[in-house]
Amino acid sequence: MGNIIKSTLAATADGEVITVPNFTGTAEQLWKIDQLTDGSYRIMPIAVPNSKVELALISFGDTRPTLGKFDMKNDNCKWNFRMP
Repeated sequence: MGNIIKSTLAATADGEVITVPNFTGTAEQLWKIDQLTDGSYRIMPIAVPNSKVELALISFGDTRPTLGKFDMKNDNCKWNFRMP
């Protein structure tokens, strides 16, 4: 087995997602996962620094995930989990 790299996802004031080396427990490092009626999931940071807008984790094709407004009709806003 290779080395395990530990990092934490965090929301930024620019509405982006970054990885940080240490978990500090700040609100921008905490995430809420809601199961939707279609069985998929919405992933949202508890807080985005300097913002009162609720944003969700979204992905557009092969680009890296970012934050944006959640749209139930947009599959880029929905996530699925599966066993390895």
